[in-house]
Amino acid sequence: MPAACNVAVAGYLTAIEVPLASMIVALLRSWLLLLTLLWLLSEWFGPRGLWMTVAVTEIATLGASVLLYCTRGTQYVDSKVAHQMKTPVDAREQAPG
Repeated sequence: MPAACNVAVAGYLTAIEVPLASMIVALLRSWLLLLTLLWLLSEWFGPRGLWMTVAVTEIATLGASVLLYCTRGTQYVDSKVAHQMKTPVDAREQAPG
């Protein structure tokens, strides 16, 4: 489940043209957290840590995804809503008549 949410958030951030945030999610999932946790968990827990790596990586990335969504994704939505709310008013003010 966390993996699906991470992919969805990364796709959403790409779609709203926030590529840096989307890249951060992708890099955390595939390289940064994965390799770091692979090393740390195998050191701490031995072979059992290897099996826990993917799940822990996805859960940690989910936290970062939620943070990026709340800071970057909602700003985009708020600006679009504000723009849509201003457009009809501006059109009425500029209309002749």
